[in-house]
Amino acid sequence: MLPNNTLSTTVQYSNFIGARNSTTSNILDYETGGINVFDSSQGIQVQSWRGRLIGDDIILDVPNNINITPYLAYSGTNISEFSFTFNQNMNPIVVFVQSGSSKMYWYDSSLGGYTVTDYGNTVTNPRVSLDDKRLEQTSNSDVIFAYIREGSLYYRQQRDRFTIERLLRNNCSYLKKIGMGTNNRFLFQGTFT
Repeated sequence: MLPNNTLSTTVQYSNFIGARNSTTSNILDYETGGINVFDSSQGIQVQSWRGRLIGDDIILDVPNNINITPYLAYSGTNISEFSFTFNQNMNPIVVFVQSGSSKMYWYDSSLGGYTVTDYGNTVTNPRVSLDDKRLEQTSNSDVIFAYIREGSLYYRQQRDRFTIERLLRNNCSYLKKIGMGTNNRFLFQGTFT
């Protein structure tokens, strides 16, 4: 949750917490998560999950745990970049660019299942992260979907079913990564002028 739906008035430098601090690319992402997909019984800070674009498939796995079966999070042609996270119930949420259009594959509780929302070709660098994974913050935490559109940084949140777009900052050309920092602040890493 971003207080007052705005960025801090002063830059708060910090490293990312957990798996988010790993080196990523447009086709490789890392996130801290629970014991298994759809299993939050041990919390959501159990192990480091990796997401990879392999051919047409976005695969989630735990590199150092052979007991976790790789999970096919999404499959589709012409995917050029993606980001993933888990919600509080360990449901995977994936944002990706497919044939130039930014999309989100997410669990919509009002539908009782997964859906794809298309945000169009003016949205670039889609990134997603659960903002606060601490157990004591369960009621306040939210999945944040951030992106660049027409040179500005925007975000949407799960509590609004990702329907309300909020402007965070103008003069942004690239968004690389988002997530919680070691200073317990939500961070946005990219190119900002």
